[in-house]
Amino acid sequence: MTPSPFVVGAPRSGTTLLRLVLDAHRDLAIPPETGFLLELTARPPRDADAFVEVVSGFPREAPTWPDFGIDRAALARHWRDYVLATRSASGSVGQLLEIRFEDLVRHPERTVAQLVELLSLDSDDAMLRHHERAEVRLAEHGARRRVDGSEHVSLERRRAQQATTRRALDSSKIGAHLTLLTADERREFEAVAGDLLVELGYRV
Repeated sequence: MTPSPFVVGAPRSGTTLLRLVLDAHRDLAIPPETGFLLELTARPPRDADAFVEVVSGFPREAPTWPDFGIDRAALARHWRDYVLATRSASGSVGQLLEIRFEDLVRHPERTVAQLVELLSLDSDDAMLRHHERAEVRLAEHGARRRVDGSEHVSLERRRAQQATTRRALDSSKIGAHLTLLTADERREFEAVAGDLLVELGYRV
């Protein structure tokens, strides 16, 4: 059976990077981020063309990552809810592999080996060179828009946020929150999600 992996995770947690790593395999094609599961449930497509449009698009009413102007407590709740909801639902999923950003960039060979084993695929070294074709694949992304059609996040800003995905895997971003956030911002985040950070082994 042809593997059909789904990448599920909190926004800005490395899901685009993982998508590009998977997409680099010769037998896989992973489309850009989408909210199609909710779309399919709310508005079942009338034909094949409508299905492709839903799967390849991102619903305008879908929430965007709260670092675009929302306080750190809201961001912390959002992240905590994503992680806990995914872990809670994992028992009903036949095959699930939890991948941490730190493992992907620090131990890429081992992590990629786990992926191809789960998907019953032959190994493909191109997965370790995702950056060679990342530019082409990221060109599929567009600006994020609000329900009324106005621009919420420009294409230029999205490309800036995804800059590291166009480079070879490296571990330089691990622990970046310790220097990018102020002490007050870290305390605000930890007040909401500190327990989960500790459980996952992050420094607080």
